[in-house]
Amino acid sequence: MAWDNGTGSDLLHSEVDTLQAETTLQLRQRWKALYDPEPPPRAAAICWSAVVYRPQERALGGLSTCSMKEARRTVKAEEKRD
Repeated sequence: MAWDNGTGSDLLHSEVDTLQAETTLQLRQRWKALYDPEPPPRAAAICWSAVVYRPQERALGGLSTCSMKEARRTVKAEEKRD
C-alpha cells in the first residue's frame, strides 16, 4: 500500500488493518491492556473505536478537549443503555 505521506502514517494504517481483522474477544483484550478496566458489555463498536484510536493518537496527535468531552458523553450514554 502507498499510504505513507511522510508522517509515518503507513504504520498507522497497518495497525488499523490488523485491528479490523481481530475478533471481538481480541479487541476486548486490547481494551483491557490499554485502559485497564473491563470494556463496556455488548459495545463492540465502542471497543473497536477506542482501541483503534490509540495508534492514531500516537501517529497523528490526540483529540481536542471538546472532542474528548463529546466522546466521553457518548460512552456514558452507551453504558446506560447496556
